[in-house]
Amino acid sequence: MAMKQAADFSCTDCFEFIKTESGKTTGWVTYRLHSVITKDGKKTSMEWLETVFLEKQRKQWKVKHLHSTRLNRV
Repeated sequence: MAMKQAADFSCTDCFEFIKTESGKTTGWVTYRLHSVITKDGKKTSMEWLETVFLEKQRKQWKVKHLHSTRLNRV
């Protein structure tokens, strides 16, 4: 990722879970992702609404599909 080349690059993420559901072999999670990114002394705040669809394989949950919509960038 090109942004990581800055000496002061940092990214802090915060998740707000909205809904989580699961069955025997499928599940999905909807959440808000808020990221604060610092690069070259400047902070940028971004938010996404994301949904992840999961499938259980050999007792482990695997991501089958992830949908992400950017809500805003400040």
